[in-house]
Amino acid sequence: MVEWLKGVGISCPVLECAIRSKVDYCLRCEKLPCDVLYEAEFPYSKKLLDLFKDVLKR
Repeated sequence: MVEWLKGVGISCPVLECAIRSKVDYCLRCEKLPCDVLYEAEFPYSKKLLDLFKDVLKR
């Protein structure tokens, strides 16, 4: 899937990460919040990612 997207000129680091991590939704990933999301700021803002981080620490 990732190679096909790249072949048609589409690149999405968030989608590539989800496929590599074998998750269908970022919130289901054990790495959340990750550097990929912080760098992309899509689909979540840094402020929301920080909130996720605080909640997950509890």
